Amino acid sequence: MASRRRVAARRQEREPRAGREVGPRLEVGQMLGGRYRLEFPLGEGAMAQVWRVRDDFSGQYLALKSLSPGPPEYAEALRGEFARLARLLHPNIVQVHDFGLDEGGAPYFTMDLVEGRPLGGTQDTTDPTDLVRLMEGTTDGLRVIHAAGFVHGDIKPENILVVGSRPYSRESVRIVDLGL
Repeated sequence: MASRRRVAARRQEREPRAGREVGPRLEVGQMLGGRYRLEFPLGEGAMAQVWRVRDDFSGQYLALKSLSPGPPEYAEALRGEFARLARLLHPNIVQVHDFGLDEGGAPYFTMDLVEGRPLGGTQDTTDPTDLVRLMEGTTDGLRVIHAAGFVHGDIKPENILVVGSRPYSRESVRIVDLGL
């Protein structure tokens, strides 16, 4: 947990100011790590960009999160947190795969590409049984995250994705944005 606090403190120190760009500017078609071809952006936050990528080695489609660059100790702290996250194997938690640094030293990592909709945007979940199953899946995932010593820190409907269609099960939920 101490390394988690150090990463969070560094993240706060580097909080973008108005008018400052978020991380490196990435472009469609660009390659990262010699294998991840950027297809299109999925989202952007204060400290990162998320892209849909194709892994040229495996042919799989993944999500790639590119973080703002920082000092070398920041990247090393992230690498350590990533290694711990990579050991979290659970059907309700997005699986992370690879960690690297781009040509400019900005850290990035890949994870499963979850094709789902945010829990808050799931309009067909008015059935109480479906809602209970989705919440059970969410709490199952959070229990594993917390047992491993992590605190999600940003749990909200947008970071809980629902996959598939009704009837929903506990496995219909994926928790994303695990804090890196």
